[in-house]
Amino acid sequence: MEGTTKTKLYIIPVFAIALLTAIDQLTKFIISSGYEIGQSKTVIDGVFNITYVQNEGMAWGAFKGGRIIFIIVTVLVLIFAFYVYTRIAEEKGFLFFRILLIFFISGSVGNLIDRASKGYVVDFFHFCLINFPVFNVADVYLTVSLILMAITVIFFFDDEKFDKAFSFKKKQETKDE
Repeated sequence: MEGTTKTKLYIIPVFAIALLTAIDQLTKFIISSGYEIGQSKTVIDGVFNITYVQNEGMAWGAFKGGRIIFIIVTVLVLIFAFYVYTRIAEEKGFLFFRILLIFFISGSVGNLIDRASKGYVVDFFHFCLINFPVFNVADVYLTVSLILMAITVIFFFDDEKFDKAFSFKKKQETKDE
């Protein structure tokens, strides 16, 4: 494999994950250092607030007290995501899916950092118009990437593409002789 190809497939994604995770962590730092827990500031009256919440559970605060399990599950999910990425990194036709994996990994790492270091995840986006649970930048990465990955797999992956990405069978080597 050519050096520039390796850079595009592996080094640039690492920097992208680091940048996206840093954006998530910076926003959480700004909120947690500038707001009191439960403090809310109106952005759009009756529609959207910035509200500082410490979420000790998973999505929407469910399963509070499961910190160690959440950390273990997140690490396992990250291992699987990296596995899928390496399976498809050199395959044509997977660019969009690789980008989605980068966002998914970034969101997972962002919330994992909070959970491991603080015991909770910092949430602050609050759509009060529909009383939607408070969430953060990492949650946006996770939710949007998962929805788009599901759509991509369901509507655009044939059996061969699916097997290339998710099969535990050894990847067949192609030899140019």
